[in-house]
Amino acid sequence: MNFIVNEFESMDSTSSYLKRHAAESPAGTVVCAKEQTGGRGRLGKSFLSPPGSGLYLSVLLRPESLEEALTYPFAAGIAVEEAIRETTAAEAGLKWPNDVLIHNRKVTGILAEVADQTAVILGIGINLTTPYDFFAEHQLSHVSSVLAETGVEVSIRQMREQLLSQLSSVLEWPKEQLLSCYRKRCITIGKQVHSSNGIIGICTDVSGKGELVVRDEAGEEHFLNSGEVSISGIY
Repeated sequence: MNFIVNEFESMDSTSSYLKRHAAESPAGTVVCAKEQTGGRGRLGKSFLSPPGSGLYLSVLLRPESLEEALTYPFAAGIAVEEAIRETTAAEAGLKWPNDVLIHNRKVTGILAEVADQTAVILGIGINLTTPYDFFAEHQLSHVSSVLAETGVEVSIRQMREQLLSQLSSVLEWPKEQLLSCYRKRCITIGKQVHSSNGIIGICTDVSGKGELVVRDEAGEEHFLNSGEVSISGIY
């Protein structure tokens, strides 16, 4: 996929901007800002985006099917993990559905949203150089940055180029290959988890539909496709 990158100094949210301009934007349009004043995460949460310290971008995609669209968040997680590995040589892990962690701390947020009947906007925020204390002061002790966790300073441009290169490749993978790769890198599998709807158990798999498979103490399997899931001892 060829990407068309549009750079801005500051805006409310790269995803909100693309939503407003979805109708006239071709697939592969990328909006990148040095600062977001209203960055958004999953489940209505905000995404802190201090100026010049992270990669904040959104990509507009036009899937051929709903099945394809559902793979986008997983593809983005794999692409971010690969980009971090290439730029820092550090190992990262994926927490279902699409948080990217280093040393069990979240360094990336990913949000997929429907823009119109044919478009999906994939928002990706990678904390690059933000000090860990910044997040701790905002009661986000589980959040950190690439620099704080690896000791490697990666520029916004370097990470963006690596991320888009990886994303272009991963988006071409067959669904089976993508999910197989995701399962290998998903740290949620094998851990005890707590879901926001009260389910507690061991995560045993990620289904072919991208659902988290959880077996409770009674041996019953639950298939989770939304909501908040916490890993015991992590977040």
